[in-house]
Amino acid sequence: MMLPGDYIAMKMTGEIKTTPSGLSEGIMWDFEGDELAGFVLENYGISGELVAERVPTFSVQGELTAEAAEELGLAAGR
Repeated sequence: MMLPGDYIAMKMTGEIKTTPSGLSEGIMWDFEGDELAGFVLENYGISGELVAERVPTFSVQGELTAEAAEELGLAAGR
């Protein structure tokens, strides 16, 4: 599964990743445990395996693909 921002990033980079801040928007981040909120997913019957790879909030989620760069009028790989 992907959050809306993760989907946009995937379309631009070809990589599926998410961040703690993104997960917190969907109440899927446990700030006390600094981890995926397994208790929330369990409550709704959602497998944690469906959640994308997590990367730090202020980190590179991927590089812009040549296809996305051309469509957006940007330089690829940035």
